Amino acid sequence: MSLPDTMDRQTFLDSLEVVQSLKQTDFETYQVVKERGTERHYLMYSFYHINLSEGGRRDDYRYFLPLASDDVLAIVLGEQPYEYPEHWKRLYYRTGTDDRILPFDPSENFDREREQEAEREMLDALLRYKREWKQADDKEALTKKLFSQLAEIEKRHSNESDSSE
Repeated sequence: MSLPDTMDRQTFLDSLEVVQSLKQTDFETYQVVKERGTERHYLMYSFYHINLSEGGRRDDYRYFLPLASDDVLAIVLGEQPYEYPEHWKRLYYRTGTDDRILPFDPSENFDREREQEAEREMLDALLRYKREWKQADDKEALTKKLFSQLAEIEKRHSNESDSSE
């Protein structure tokens, strides 16, 4: 399957149709999508990031893993795992903050598992915070606790990185 090096973001997104929604949470979504005209299928992983350093700006990202026909069937039937990043070991496409979709080869980043683990821990802390917010009597204390947890996660993973070098 021959794929382009880069694609125009909006043109590509407009050419997609959803084949099957697989999973959706507050922060991420997985769908099998098909590109009209080419019949190429992709596993689309979309998520958003709140950029606190820029005033809480929300950045949306979408990743597209090209799928063979057998992969499409296996994923749709629930017989093949598909979660990012564990099962995204070959070239895929991803959006950024501009108007392009670029190829990305994850084989160069297999050693970044610690960083991914830290990101997951931070996401889990944010999800707990969101759940607890509704019942919290002292929302300020809950927010301070969240920032303390995030700082501890970052510090712990930073120390692990330093000790492994």
